[in-house]
Amino acid sequence: MRRADCAWRFVAGIATVRAASAATAGTGVDGRSATAAATGLPAFMQAGSAATSAIARRSRAVGHEASRDGNNRRRRNQCRSRQPVVNGCGRNPRMKLTRLEVAGYGIWTGLRVEDFGPGLNVIYGPNEAGKTTLLEFLRWVLYGSSSRRRRYIPPLHGGKAGGSIQVAGDDGLLEIARWRPEPADPLAEDQLAVRTADGSQHGGQLLAALLGGVDEATFSNVFAISLWELQELATLGDTQAADLLYNLSLGVDGRWLLEVMRELETSRQRIVNGPDTPSQLLQLLAERKRLRGELSALEPGADTYCELVGQRRQSQADIAAVQSQRGELEGQLRRAELAATLAQQWQQRNAIDQQLASLPAEGIPVGTVAQLDRLQAAIKRRSRRTRLLRRRCRELARQAAGIELRRALWRQAPRIEALAEQQPWLSSLQERIDQLQQEVDAIRSSLDEKQQRLAVPDSESLEALLQTPAATLRRLRPAMQAVAQATRSVQQAKQALAAARQEHTALAAELRTALSARGEKDLAAALDSAGELLAQCRRKVQINERIEQTVEHQREVERQSHRLWQRQVLPLWLLAALGAVFALGVMLVLAGLLLPGTITGSLGWAMALLGAGGVAVAAGGKLALERANARAMESSQKQLALLQSQLQQLQQ
Repeated sequence: MRRADCAWRFVAGIATVRAASAATAGTGVDGRSATAAATGLPAFMQAGSAATSAIARRSRAVGHEASRDGNNRRRRNQCRSRQPVVNGCGRNPRMKLTRLEVAGYGIWTGLRVEDFGPGLNVIYGPNEAGKTTLLEFLRWVLYGSSSRRRRYIPPLHGGKAGGSIQVAGDDGLLEIARWRPEPADPLAEDQLAVRTADGSQHGGQLLAALLGGVDEATFSNVFAISLWELQELATLGDTQAADLLYNLSLGVDGRWLLEVMRELETSRQRIVNGPDTPSQLLQLLAERKRLRGELSALEPGADTYCELVGQRRQSQADIAAVQSQRGELEGQLRRAELAATLAQQWQQRNAIDQQLASLPAEGIPVGTVAQLDRLQAAIKRRSRRTRLLRRRCRELARQAAGIELRRALWRQAPRIEALAEQQPWLSSLQERIDQLQQEVDAIRSSLDEKQQRLAVPDSESLEALLQTPAATLRRLRPAMQAVAQATRSVQQAKQALAAARQEHTALAAELRTALSARGEKDLAAALDSAGELLAQCRRKVQINERIEQTVEHQREVERQSHRLWQRQVLPLWLLAALGAVFALGVMLVLAGLLLPGTITGSLGWAMALLGAGGVAVAAGGKLALERANARAMESSQKQLALLQSQLQQLQQ
């Protein structure tokens, strides 16, 4: 009964909360109870006030003795828990609501109601003005969320859900605040804070002490009654309503006090008026007196017990600190032991480092490591190239082994090559012969002209001329000397012609011999045949090089085709990303279309459109990637078929 009486005094001054503030809802706030006639409050207040007075009187009458017996027990419990002591319930304090501030709850945002007067305060207003919302806010601040109050969070106009109430008592002002960090998350927990007059902040234990153990059902049915509870009580009479409120004041988990009082009255009659047995009341009173004396003797030890409890907690904290320090010292000890064990190896390492530092070493130029990496990469490329060339050489050797050659022509290959090399010299020699032949013809024609001028047709005429007189010969001596010089020139030209003819004959014989050995009759035809064979060899070399390039390109295309074939199935990470985008889009579409508007607000259609866009992007991206891979694969197959046909043509 002490807890119920404490809770009654905690809300003394407010009969019910059923309206909104004048600053927000456009209505007034008045202390006169007559202005609340529109909400049906006066009839309830008349019946409720009488029932409340009767219940309070009966509660104080029945619980007067039990109140004094439980003071010492409460002090011991408070000492054990070491919680801040609120001198409310123990000394029957008077708690009064002085301020109510709503940051965000239901339709209210930024509401502040304060300056409540002494006695009864009535907040009234028209229907749907927010009176029930204000009542549910008071219940939420004191007892937290429930299924009936989930529709008020998040606030209708957005913002952070929460608020606070301020109460005045014997210990000063107390502020009780409750907030919801994530209004949109229905599973998020509330944050509760109780601030005392000295500025210290406490949690739910202090709030439970302030409420005096009154549960939410009792508070809702007795102290914060809504229209729903009023409708239930409208069918009851005054006596039944008083009994019901009195029973509800004990809570849903307590026993009905009326039944207990009946049982106590029966027991009292049995104890006091026992016909054959001595009165048990006197014995119990004596036993109570003795127990009170023992309690009085034990009261001085309560303070000592509290001090011992504090010392015990301090000792436990010291022990924990010492154990933590011990763990750190043990870690340092293990590190020291490990250092001592490795000291010799560490010294040896330092000695080796010093020896290495003392050794002469050439400085490594900047970029040597990078150059070494490049050289190693070049070596690897050259090695691969060398292996390809060796493989190609073996293929060419096998192809050369399969080519049939004429052995006679193959044996004369050096002479043909030498003849091909002497082709410029033979051409120059033929030009020299033609030039000498032209000179001989010129000399002959000159000799014939001179003979005609000298009128010496033959040798006999020349002998006759020699028999002429000396004077005539002296006149003819210059002409004779010219003739002699011309004769010597003719002889030299004839000798040179004979030598050239002889050389020409020898070369012609040698050429005929070489041509006959090769089965040819004409030098031009032989040269054409050799040139054609040389061109065929060069063409073969070019074809081999082209085949090698084609084979290498074919391998590269095959590797690319293999990679594209692997890409026909999308990678796991890309498929997972597209699946995540698709699933998120479906979730957004379902959330925007199926969730109620109190949760999504005005973002429902936007979420649905965004989700549809995500689904379209995921599906379109997957289809585009698959088509691109298919086109690349088809192009690679066509290129590979073209290369194979070219390779077959080159091999043929």
